[in-house]
Amino acid sequence: MTVAEWKHRFREGIEPLGRALVRIGITANGVTAAGAVLCLVAGVCLFRGQFRLGLLFFVAGGCCDFIDGAVARAGGTVSAFGAFLDSVLDRYSEMFLYVGLMGWFIRCGEMTVALASAGALAGSLLVSYARARAEGVGFSCSEGVAQRPERLMLLGVGLLCGGDLLRGVIWLVAVASHLTVIQRMVIVSRRARKGER
Repeated sequence: MTVAEWKHRFREGIEPLGRALVRIGITANGVTAAGAVLCLVAGVCLFRGQFRLGLLFFVAGGCCDFIDGAVARAGGTVSAFGAFLDSVLDRYSEMFLYVGLMGWFIRCGEMTVALASAGALAGSLLVSYARARAEGVGFSCSEGVAQRPERLMLLGVGLLCGGDLLRGVIWLVAVASHLTVIQRMVIVSRRARKGER
């Protein structure tokens, strides 16, 4: 099964949940906001060194990110603003996680890992910015070795295992996210030369 087929089946599978939430009065934007709040709580847990508890809130927030689209479709409320809000709050959600990790490692005196956390945060934001800016000037650019699902999956594994694996994951995300930004710059440069809009 290809990734596209898996996404299609997953989307179909959560449609009943979306309809059920609409029936009890829950909105897509409400689900999106709840996901960001859960990631904020996860960031606070990470700041306190409670990695597995933080992972639970992080996963719960991620589930909201999957569900909000199903709620919007079920309620007929798919909108440009909803997509915009979802994108902005996704960036905040990642920021909460990395700021929490940065604070924890600063408290522990591990300044190099704290800097790596800052690098991972900056890279994650720049990956999204590179895509948005490319689309703003008329180019499609969603490719990259460390897109949001990959980054969050790696971070989840790191939080589950903790210790040196978590430190390694943070460095990996920091490096891979900036490589993705460079990759997207190269892709847009090539498409600009070829006039592929």
